Amino acid sequence: MNSIAQDVPTEAEFDFLEVDEIKDIFAVTSIISSNGKRIACRYMESEHFDAASNLCECLHWLFVLFSSDANHTNGYTLRSSIEELLDFVALHNARNPEALHVKRYTDINSEIFNGYQDYISSQGRPNALAIKLKTAIKKVADETGKLPFIKLPVISVDVAKKTEPLYKDGFESLERACFTQIEGLYRQLAFRTEVEKAEPYIAAEVMEELRPKPTRERLLKWEKHVQLMNRDAHRDSYRSRFRRCPDPEIQALADDKNGIKKFREVYRNEYSSITYDGIYDPFETGGISGWALDYARVVKTFIVNGYPFDLDQEMVVETYGQDQLGRIEEDCNDIIKILLYRVSTGNIDKSKVRTLHIDRIMGLYFPSVEDMAALLIFMMFQSGWNKETVLAVDQDNFEHTLTGVIEAAVKIVFSEKNRSQANGKPFEKPKRIHLPSRDDDPFSFYNLVYLAKSLSEPLAKYPLDQMPTILSREDMNPLFLCIRKKADWRRGGRYTSIAYKPTFSIAVKNLLKIHKVIDNGKRLTSASELTRRLRPTWFLHKKKHHSIAMLSHTMGHKDRDTTDIFYDDSGVARQQRKARLRTELDAVIHLLRTRQFKGLLSKHAQAEASGQLKIFHIPGHDRPLWACSNQEKPDWVGSDIIASTGKKCFAISECIFCSQMRVFQETLPFLMERAAHLEEIINERGDENVGFDSRFSKEYEAIQYILDKWGDDDDITAAARYRRRHAPLLPRDLKILEIIFDSENHNV
Repeated sequence: MNSIAQDVPTEAEFDFLEVDEIKDIFAVTSIISSNGKRIACRYMESEHFDAASNLCECLHWLFVLFSSDANHTNGYTLRSSIEELLDFVALHNARNPEALHVKRYTDINSEIFNGYQDYISSQGRPNALAIKLKTAIKKVADETGKLPFIKLPVISVDVAKKTEPLYKDGFESLERACFTQIEGLYRQLAFRTEVEKAEPYIAAEVMEELRPKPTRERLLKWEKHVQLMNRDAHRDSYRSRFRRCPDPEIQALADDKNGIKKFREVYRNEYSSITYDGIYDPFETGGISGWALDYARVVKTFIVNGYPFDLDQEMVVETYGQDQLGRIEEDCNDIIKILLYRVSTGNIDKSKVRTLHIDRIMGLYFPSVEDMAALLIFMMFQSGWNKETVLAVDQDNFEHTLTGVIEAAVKIVFSEKNRSQANGKPFEKPKRIHLPSRDDDPFSFYNLVYLAKSLSEPLAKYPLDQMPTILSREDMNPLFLCIRKKADWRRGGRYTSIAYKPTFSIAVKNLLKIHKVIDNGKRLTSASELTRRLRPTWFLHKKKHHSIAMLSHTMGHKDRDTTDIFYDDSGVARQQRKARLRTELDAVIHLLRTRQFKGLLSKHAQAEASGQLKIFHIPGHDRPLWACSNQEKPDWVGSDIIASTGKKCFAISECIFCSQMRVFQETLPFLMERAAHLEEIINERGDENVGFDSRFSKEYEAIQYILDKWGDDDDITAAARYRRRHAPLLPRDLKILEIIFDSENHNV
């Protein structure tokens, strides 16, 4: 593995080289992860890194081979684990004789690895470092063969504390907080209409109103006020106003030592022409601090003058920073500066007319980080999706092509799930997840997407001032753009996306300061206390009325076991399971006592119970349609064509004639709906096609047989009631559903 540096490419060229093309591994000082993030080989700067050491060379190879084919988070973790390993090895070698020194890659044995685990634990570092190192060693050995496989001991992992759902008061207070914040966002859209109709402020007009020019006429009125009200006007006031007077005769008096006396002579000569009672000071307007603002006009003025996004960031920060707003010159013609002065320095506590702060004013038109945090949380809250899945919603492509097929108001939205994919699943092939929503509810997921799109639209046309190093433009989802506080514009840019994790954490913290979210008597204060509990809360409330199979599908899980383990194992869920188990045990005991227990299940029943079913679920409905025990072995007449191709069967219209069909209690309303459709079809076709050979008659008879033999009148009554309340349940042509289920199989 020792190589000679010949024709070594530059660092940038390593982004495109295959591993076999690397001629000097130490020339590689950074790699590009599978999701396009550059990760520096920071451990090479460690004082314990020796390029002549076999251990260091192999660890460098390990990092390059593993991280170039992994997500950036895995690369960062492995880099930290190598840094800690180098420190541990240096400490180990210093404490032991040379015969026990770790010099080669293969010297990392079980004893050394256990010592490494103890070391990182003593340093307060997470156990994930040891896990990632072991994972990388195995993966590189198995997939590349460039490094030998090292058998390492099992890593003890602490059992993670179960994430509990929100209590009832937490659920209700969070829902109330989200509703309140989002109602304000709809008012924000209405305010934008006001802004469109508003007239912008003009600097000259504002200054004339707030600081009137000392014209000849106004000075004479002022002199009348001074004499009538016996005011003691200072000579400097006279001279200052003389100097600013546009009248040449009065202006000349500013430098005349007898100017005030001469002015009073002018006043006496023109007294009879002064039509003014003199009670009020014509220069007393209340000043800028007494100016009542029209916020629609303020925002319109900002937009017309390109503040803040049409202007250069540096220019905005330097020209309109708080340190530049100490005073307003008498001849100021910058309306932006005048307005910013009014809402900051001029917004003094003793003023009779207080105004909103600049951040609040900007928040009337542009979405704030708190606004977008509320939107994101509420979308997670009602969808059951994790944060990454919601943030992956494409504002230009989130509606399923078959949305509205069952009912016009029902909309099917989708996103893509990258996080928590199965082993070996590449991030370039994310899993598509669907969610039924409605367009007649302003707080539905569907309408919240459009609300977020409308709110962020004014920001989307501007480039970001600063891009976080670990994110790309695509990662900063434009659907969730929001304006930052003015004080942060210098170091963080004027706007950002809530997709940036630090922004989200701060936004949720601020949001929880604005709205009280009390959970089990304790006020929540941070994102870590809230966001990780949203999915368990959603699952706990949804499973009361929906099957776990459907909820597992909505959450994007491969099977319901994942849902059971991670989202249905909280303290509340376990209590509910115990209650259900107690009910079932009581029923079994009753059967035993009355000598009615029939014994063990048969082999056939056991096989049926343990079989893997494909449950068909129509988007927009909370109950499953029915299930298929084996899509690859249909046996309805004509199914041999499908079976011969090896493809899965999605012939929903033929299920009633197939032995693989499985019917549940939730299926009954759909069977009733189908029976009603068949009865209409038979009546419409007339007597000519009715008879034993009629396909529709056979299907109708089969459904009626199931309903007649169901054996539980309460189930039949409940199914009929459900059908009446949720009609229509099915299209008359079931082949439409074949398209939906077949497209799901192809992740469309």
